[in-house]
Amino acid sequence: MPELSLLDINPDKLFEQHNVQEVEAIERAINNEVERKKVELRTLVGERYRDLIEAADTIGEMKNLSEEVIQDIDAMMVEMVTLQKKHQQPYKPNVYLKENSITPSITDSIAAQVATMLEFPEQIWSEITSKEYIKAAQLFLFARHIKTGFTVEKSLQEYAAQIPVLEHQWSIILHFKDVILESANKDLKTINISPKNAGTCLACIALLEDTPLVTKFLQLRTEAVNDILHEENNVKDGIINSCLCIVNTLTVLQHCFLGTNDVPRGLLWEILNSVTSSNNKPIYLLEPSIKLKYLPQVVLQFSITQKTIGRKMLKLRIMTEL
Repeated sequence: MPELSLLDINPDKLFEQHNVQEVEAIERAINNEVERKKVELRTLVGERYRDLIEAADTIGEMKNLSEEVIQDIDAMMVEMVTLQKKHQQPYKPNVYLKENSITPSITDSIAAQVATMLEFPEQIWSEITSKEYIKAAQLFLFARHIKTGFTVEKSLQEYAAQIPVLEHQWSIILHFKDVILESANKDLKTINISPKNAGTCLACIALLEDTPLVTKFLQLRTEAVNDILHEENNVKDGIINSCLCIVNTLTVLQHCFLGTNDVPRGLLWEILNSVTSSNNKPIYLLEPSIKLKYLPQVVLQFSITQKTIGRKMLKLRIMTEL
């Protein structure tokens, strides 16, 4: 019988085209091929099983390593808090914030506010690229406060209509809110983000968005694990990285929300408490300039108070006291 590919056999015409001996030979060939495939399948399953065992052993090693890393991080946090207390700089207010004996005229005040608005986009973008998301959020809220003043104060409303650059500039600044939040969310999905950086990102979200912070954080970390499992081509690397991400998530939860011996109320509470302190007005983020001298007191004294984010800070306090 001439050589025949098993894939080319037509069962309906088998007995029409071949005699009994040829059909029996074809049957034997098919049976041999079936047995060969079974052997290949058992070999493949056996190799994958060994890979699975190796992955399980690796996960066990990673667990021990992760526990050691957490202990090292805790020790580093203690040292960082100690160093910060030693090297904390005394507060130096901006020289232009001193009470002026001369009240600026309405035109000077408007000119100073518009000039300040023109500087915000570059300053906010600079803070974003430096990953100083809290400063970027403070500058955005400061810009919104100035813009709101032109809307609600009767003495400024008629002037606002005559200054189209003000509305144009605000439309540019408004775009930065989404940019800041997207950048913070992206960093929170980093596999091994530090508690300090995570606290900065979460504090930024608390300032700009009304959302439950714990839920938001866990949602982003869940997305991070899903991304790892779907994007990693190597199964072993995917398992290891997802485990690292989960361990890191628990570490950040402990430091930012539940608190530690060194920071009992949690790192996030401390950051938000610092942001809302009287010594942390957004005006201090601006470069010293003569125009600041002509800003009205309602602008100079603007600060982010605990009342603004009071509910979130109250929830954080409850969590650390449970």
